[in-house]
Order: sequence, then structure tokens, then C-alpha cells
Amino acid sequence: MRVLPWLVAAVLVGACGAQPPAAGGPTFGTVTGHVRAYPCAPVERIGSPCAGRPAAHVEVDFTLGSKAPVRGITNADGVYAVQLAPGTYQVSIGVLRMMQGPHTVTVRAGQAMTADFVFDSGIR
Repeated sequence: MRVLPWLVAAVLVGACGAQPPAAGGPTFGTVTGHVRAYPCAPVERIGSPCAGRPAAHVEVDFTLGSKAPVRGITNADGVYAVQLAPGTYQVSIGVLRMMQGPHTVTVRAGQAMTADFVFDSGIR
């Protein structure tokens, strides 16, 4: 008979972590960031390197498994923002070669994160 209270307690403790989010709680997370292009010019001056220029109208794609990608488009300042369902997404920037930035992002419901990117502008 002493085993029964322990068994009931174990079931109750195990069930606490398995509950779904409360109704009306957040179901999406937000990813925001800046996209910059580098190099800025074919020739740069010594002592005055370019840190990258804001990249306007660039498509940032977030792909979860085999689902269609969710696309964010940068504004004139190179800033984007997307709302995503929780999960780990593969990230790509159109057909451009990414030089810096995460190749994956993990989104959690109700949380915001920043993912900045630099891509090769192709200027030589």
C-alpha cells in the first residue's frame, strides 16, 4: 500500500510538464535582423574599410523541414522581421552567398531573437 502514494505522485509530477500552452498564449516567435552586403566598392581606401552596406529588398528564407519557406524581405535600411511557428529553421538569403550569420535558427513561442547576416555583394 505504500507504493500507491509514490506512484500517484510520480504520475502527477510527470504530467505537469506535458501540458499544452494555456489557451490564448503565444504560438509564434519573432526573428528580426539586419542584412548587409560586403564589399561596398571594388576598391577600398586603407584605414577606411567598409563594414557593409544595408541591403534593401533582399529575401531571407526560413525553411522548416519539407514545408514551404517563410520569406522576410528587407526594407531600405536592410532590416527584416518575420513571425514563425516554433521549430529549428534552415536559413538562406535568396541565391546570394552568405558570408556571416547563422545557417539555422531555433524559434520559441512568445520569444524574439536577432539574426544578422552579411552576404557577398559580388563587387570586385
